[in-house]
Amino acid sequence: VASGPVTLAVSGFSGATEMTIKNDHNGNTYGSWTTYSTTVTDVALNCSAAYDNGDNLFTIKVRDAAGNETTATSNHVRCDNTPPNVPSNLQVQNVCDPATTTTRPFLVWTAITDPGDFAKYNIKRNGTTIATVTDIGTTNAPPSYSDTGFSSGTATYTVTSVDTIGNESAPSV
Repeated sequence: VASGPVTLAVSGFSGATEMTIKNDHNGNTYGSWTTYSTTVTDVALNCSAAYDNGDNLFTIKVRDAAGNETTATSNHVRCDNTPPNVPSNLQVQNVCDPATTTTRPFLVWTAITDPGDFAKYNIKRNGTTIATVTDIGTTNAPPSYSDTGFSSGTATYTVTSVDTIGNESAPSV
């Protein structure tokens, strides 16, 4: 399963300056030829929203300036562009740290219900990730985080879940 770069090798053909790629997942046809100022070597594709979840067969052809084409080179890639479930029931409580007698935000939320390939939760304060939590949590021990870096003022917190591929959910509500 991939979401990052997938390399298609262009070998045994020197002087290639144009390339076309197709994805056979849904019977797609080759795209238009793209011309490069340098010789085409290997090609890195990213599984992204442009490609379908599931098995994709990427096929590449290259040609030189005289119009000589390679035989197609193919590579099967399983793309995963689906984010994990959104964490729910985020609660922010102010708790007093007995060691410092300061009040700090303490966050607790309901664990995601379909852990699949869960990797972590991102904790965000005012839209910026400040920490990660790798314990998925359970019904009896929900995931939580104490924001010891908060000094004073007002803050807005959200939590997102991230899978092992790097897909991130929408923020908690």
